[in-house]
Amino acid sequence: MGKNRTSSWFGLAALSLGMVLLFMNTTMINVALPALSAGLGASTGELEWVVSSYNLAFLAVLLPGGALGDRLGHRRLLVAGVVGFCAGACLAAVSTSVGVLIAARVVMGLAASVFTPMSLALIPQMFDDARKALATATWTAAGAVGAPLGPLIGGSMIDRWGWRAMFWLDIAVAVVLAMCLGLVPAGRPATDRRGLPVVQIIATALGLALITWGLINAEHTWSALATWGPIAAGALALAVFVVVELRARDRLTDLGLLAHHRFRVSSLVLMGINFVLFGLLFVTPDYLQTILGHDAAAGGLMLMPVALTAVIGAVISSGLSRVRAARELILPAAMALAAAGLWLCSATSAMSGYRPMFWGLLVAGLGLGIGQAYGIQAAMSAVPNERGGAGAALLNAIRQLGAVLGIALLGSLTGNRYGQGVADLAATLPDPAASAVSGSVTTAFATAARMPDPAASTLRVAACGAYIHAMHVVLVACAVVTGAAAVVLLALAAARAVMHPRP
Repeated sequence: MGKNRTSSWFGLAALSLGMVLLFMNTTMINVALPALSAGLGASTGELEWVVSSYNLAFLAVLLPGGALGDRLGHRRLLVAGVVGFCAGACLAAVSTSVGVLIAARVVMGLAASVFTPMSLALIPQMFDDARKALATATWTAAGAVGAPLGPLIGGSMIDRWGWRAMFWLDIAVAVVLAMCLGLVPAGRPATDRRGLPVVQIIATALGLALITWGLINAEHTWSALATWGPIAAGALALAVFVVVELRARDRLTDLGLLAHHRFRVSSLVLMGINFVLFGLLFVTPDYLQTILGHDAAAGGLMLMPVALTAVIGAVISSGLSRVRAARELILPAAMALAAAGLWLCSATSAMSGYRPMFWGLLVAGLGLGIGQAYGIQAAMSAVPNERGGAGAALLNAIRQLGAVLGIALLGSLTGNRYGQGVADLAATLPDPAASAVSGSVTTAFATAARMPDPAASTLRVAACGAYIHAMHVVLVACAVVTGAAAVVLLALAAARAVMHPRP
């Protein structure tokens, strides 16, 4: 038993290393965009697809990947995911065109969509109930650490060795991870021997891909056919999936889990947490790097407080989950902490510098860490082990949809508020400069660098003020939504206590 227990913890370390790698890769690509533009001659639209193709592929095949893991075995598919990720990184590292790089990112996204639910599905098989919460918290904390490490490590490597260095890092870590996966116990043999439901696979992959595609386009405008057309078509495909799935003999996932109160509430909370977290990571880098004037590595370091307290929050959640009386209050308290932290972040101004954001990130990270770790553990406790892959895939699909929504909705809100803030100034400039000023605070500062004073100073002040106002609106909106979620969760907990009083 002691040997098996030790093996399980070493296996968890391997799974956690994989989560660090995947989250690093998700955020590292953003700091490489200027280098990719210069090295491959990529346009703005092509750069958007370099970033978004990964998320598109990741979300599209999450549910089929979970079903395949239940049929073939979770560790077997886990290893296949690591090999696929390494192959995609190799192709990206030697890319000579934007098209090849986008294809490589698709391969990496497909592989990541397999690794995430498979690693989560293995945890209940590796640990007993007494240690499951701590193991889940550790796995969650690994992702929280990986996200801000991406800009920190990636920025330093790109500055020194160029954009290809980040993919060589992916390859090196993937090779180490592949060797470490021998430490992961095999778990139970696959018990689901049914054939794969082809109709549901096509419908769900098409639906999620189209919705993601539409939300990516929504970062520019919500009124265009390229935005609402794919979203509407994707929603129709998912409706077909639900109808077929509920009547089918061979099922892709377990939609019945959504009828389980703990799974449903936890997955919606996790969706909200990803919405806020990825929105926060989307809106803050331009403030830290462009407005405050830090490089990518320093900007990544300034985001580390949210990772630090998220790890602490994950550990706290594993202890609180053992206290039965506290369980119903963990998620409301976590969302309240996140709301307070986001409100503190919103106090950042042109004169305040980084200090309000530092304290806000610390508090928000603590709430997000507690909420993520407990939410994942609570949701997975409702999933039977033999359907762990499908349950983990469904949970992660909901979480990932929250991330895509956060980037699309909050990115759109940021762009709208910023554009309104510089509209009067942009109207006085010739067309190329006006488009650059209206496009983003980064391009506005780049335009100012080519202008003489005092016009350059006027432009920088206007762009700075407009972006800080936009960031303030986004952070306040996130704080209000998160605070409202805390109130709703508290009301639900009170209602359940009345309906199901403890003896």
